[in-house]
Amino acid sequence: MWYKGTYFFVLLGFLSFHQDSYGQNKQNELPRLGVRLNTVYDYWVFHNTINLNVNFGGHNLYIGPELVHIVMLPNKYDDVDNFRSRSTGLNFGYRYSSRDLVPKLKLFGQLNFSIFQMKIFENQMGPPSTQEKISVVVENTASFGVDYNIFNKIHLFSGLGFGSYDGFFLMITSFTPTFYVGIDCNW
Repeated sequence: MWYKGTYFFVLLGFLSFHQDSYGQNKQNELPRLGVRLNTVYDYWVFHNTINLNVNFGGHNLYIGPELVHIVMLPNKYDDVDNFRSRSTGLNFGYRYSSRDLVPKLKLFGQLNFSIFQMKIFENQMGPPSTQEKISVVVENTASFGVDYNIFNKIHLFSGLGFGSYDGFFLMITSFTPTFYVGIDCNW
């Protein structure tokens, strides 16, 4: 009689192992590459990025170049200073997506980092009348957004968040709102 109990537990263990090993959909767990086009508005800066991303499960890592359009100087600079309105930089980050809330619609949380140069021409009273300064700006934001799957591999997304320009992750000395929209293509 004891062999029936042993047989039952061995069969139950085999079926559990078999289901965990072979029964699940491994497509979401395998890394998939993709391309992301993104436009971000951060109070005084527009970012246009082209990122390569790696998706595995609900996780997404991305990195790529960005073109930065500086609209105005932040408060820590003088209003009379001139600046170069375009710059280039590097954009990278991490996104975690939820499961589908409704068919084709997901929520996500995102941590985004941008590093770019800002060239400022400071006006002075004495010679030289203008002094050029180059500073490296490190922007970091945390945000939440919505991802809509248009087709099988093409997604539209949008999000809102906040961040800072202080160089260390979310060290907020001044609150900087952020808004972004973009399109994702994953293979």
